[in-house]
Amino acid sequence: MTIGRRNFLAALGAIYWLIHQGVAVADRPTTKRGLLIGINQFGILGATTDVLLQRELLCNRFGFPPAEVVALTDRQATREAIEAAINNLIKVTKPTDIAVVHFSGHGTTVGDEPALLTADGQIIPHSTLELWLRAINTDRLLCVIDA
Repeated sequence: MTIGRRNFLAALGAIYWLIHQGVAVADRPTTKRGLLIGINQFGILGATTDVLLQRELLCNRFGFPPAEVVALTDRQATREAIEAAINNLIKVTKPTDIAVVHFSGHGTTVGDEPALLTADGQIIPHSTLELWLRAINTDRLLCVIDA
């Protein structure tokens, strides 16, 4: 599975808009942070390629410092590792920061609720992901889910 042209352009536009919101607060320090998750399992192909392309886009086009873009791919992308990476974003992100979280992999459901499937077969319901993301202390957060 690779990102289609329409989805790529939508993500590109959203990231561009998010970053340029910072023009109004240019006098305050801003750090650009990213968490990219790609899991090529469960019949999914191209998820890790999505992460590599997104990392290149963030770092080379939008000026994200490479040290601030965490990529978890395949076996690295366990529920524990994903939760730890999001907890780190919660801990270090300031209100003026920009954060991008991108998941590319397999989706599932728990009852009627959509969920993400981690590399170790664990499930992260969207309601749990939403709680984690709401705890990140910025209103300049973009979450892209390709599942």
